[in-house]
This record gives sequence, C-alpha cells and structure tokens, in this order.
Amino acid sequence: MLWELLQSADHANATVFGRIREPNQGGFTVDLGGVQASWQEGLSSYLRFSESSREQTREFKIVEFPNRRGRDLVLSRRKLAEQRFTALSIGQRVDGLGSGIVEYGAFIDLGGFDGLLHKSEMGKGYGAVPSEILAEGQRVTVVVVAIDRDRRRVRLRLSRDGEK
Repeated sequence: MLWELLQSADHANATVFGRIREPNQGGFTVDLGGVQASWQEGLSSYLRFSESSREQTREFKIVEFPNRRGRDLVLSRRKLAEQRFTALSIGQRVDGLGSGIVEYGAFIDLGGFDGLLHKSEMGKGYGAVPSEILAEGQRVTVVVVAIDRDRRRVRLRLSRDGEK
C-alpha cells in the first residue's frame, strides 16, 4: 500500500514526508513510514544539515523511483527549494523550522532552503542571544525582509503577533 502511494506521488510530482535517519555514502537514509530512501547531500545544496537535523521530518521530492528491486528510492529537496525560492516575495509571511543557531542569529529552513534570521531581527535588538529565543527544530513564523536571488540568500525577521 505505502509503495503504491509513493509511486503515485512520484507520478504526480507531489512531495513526500520522511524522517532523516542515518548518514550513508554521500547523503542520508530517510524513512518514509517503513520504506527506506536515500537523500543525497549533493541534491540538497540549499539546506544546512546538522546533527540535530537527524530524526526530524522533512519534505522531499522523489527524483528516482526504482523500477526493479535492488535500486534505491532517491529523494531531493533541491527541486522543492527552487520552486519555493522563486515564489518568495518581500513582506511574505512564511512558516519555517529552526535549522541552526549561531552567535549572530539563526538559520530557518523554509522548505528546502535556509533563510537567515539575524539576532537584530528577533525582536530584542542587537543584544539578543539567539539560543535563548529560538531552538533548532522549533517551528517559527517569519517575514521575508530581503531576497538576493543571485546569491540565493534570504533575510528574515520574526513575525509579530497579529501581523499579516
């Protein structure tokens, strides 16, 4: 049954959700609810992967569906990221997931690519301590402040309550 659902998702170019498990050659093993797939790191260039990403559920596109046993089901986040990055606009509210906390802010996974939430945009000014405001894996709503399409960078700020 699950195999047929995955095959339908592949034909419809739909996304699937899977839990990141173990590193493998060139990428990671992803559990799709009982079916193991391979997520190649080279196909995920817009996402910063950290050890804390393990066991998290992420969204993927199927890029290779085996037509015979012995071949891997291969996943990608790149196609998904390209679609979403192209559709972004300044002022847009987006739900994301904390994917990395650093001294100067946090990286937020926006569905296949990361945006930077600088500590000055966390609502407490430059004195903010990112790790006290946001944790890796935490869901957050952010607003797109700037987009550099050539360098594939997105700057974010935390969404305020009631903001549209």
